[in-house]
Amino acid sequence: MTAELGATGAVLLGALPDPAAVLERTDEGGLRLIHGNPALADALDRSQEELAGTDVRAVLQADGDGRLVERINRALDEQCEVAYEVIRERAHGRHVHIGAITPVTTSQVVIVERDVSDERRSSDRLTDLEALSHTGTWSWGLLDGTMTWSTELRRIAGVGTGLPANLESALSLVHPEDRDRVTRALDEVRETGTSEEVQYRVVRPSGEQRTVCTRASRAMDNTGSPIRLYGTMQDVTERRALEAGEVARQRMMRQQDRAMQLNDDVIQSLARAWLAIDLDRPDEVRAAVTEGMDTVRRMMAQLMQATGTLHGGARHGLRPGELAHLRAARGERVDEPIQLDEPCP
Repeated sequence: MTAELGATGAVLLGALPDPAAVLERTDEGGLRLIHGNPALADALDRSQEELAGTDVRAVLQADGDGRLVERINRALDEQCEVAYEVIRERAHGRHVHIGAITPVTTSQVVIVERDVSDERRSSDRLTDLEALSHTGTWSWGLLDGTMTWSTELRRIAGVGTGLPANLESALSLVHPEDRDRVTRALDEVRETGTSEEVQYRVVRPSGEQRTVCTRASRAMDNTGSPIRLYGTMQDVTERRALEAGEVARQRMMRQQDRAMQLNDDVIQSLARAWLAIDLDRPDEVRAAVTEGMDTVRRMMAQLMQATGTLHGGARHGLRPGELAHLRAARGERVDEPIQLDEPCP
């Protein structure tokens, strides 16, 4: 240890829980590590004795990365504190370190590092989870108006990091017909702390539209005043398309069921009537025609009930002429074809 650092400095470095070292620039312009604390020795899988006198390039910087050396020289030349980040491959995995370089003399600096690998991995896992669920996150500081958008939120909106994260930008991405509803929802969360899930359309700069759902919450200060809104935005475009496809499929199946019922109950009745006519059996003709008419009345009543034409409870048949009276009351011409649209699900 050199005289510049001293015994007290060595004790202080040794007491630090984070990796720390004293580095020196030699007369030849090289950089060597003259003292490393126990935390640094442990982080580099070496003893303190092994570290003393080693070249900085061999122990601290990542392979092929000269930026740490450049930052150390800058701190010495400009006599200023310089921050850095370095990724090191170790026997048990990759580690990310952030550090600060502080000059103590014209030729010596002290560096203190912190291993942020777990934090970075947690952040990476969050990013991966957002991508898998098509869910982005956002935060809005009510005191200064600043906003933050996650990487996935920007991907959903179709914007890069060039678009500033603020309320004006956020609302500009919302479909014009949905902006008032989104604004009201934000105001509701700000005032009450809760809001219903809001579904709206995002219009990407390319013109493509995506359907998203947003949920929001509110953070308060110790006086009970709202200071921040935060929430999620999930892309549900594909899910909504699948739901619409399922509704169409169910509608088609209902139409097929009715067609089969029409064939089984009505057409078969008419077929029996024609057979009875050929066999000259008038009683059987009347019975088959009556059965077919009853079936038609029952099916029409069910359809009219489903579309809201009939009121006042379920009914199991239409009296003669009732359908014409209903259509006339609705202002429809009785000689026009009946339109039996499916009710909205």
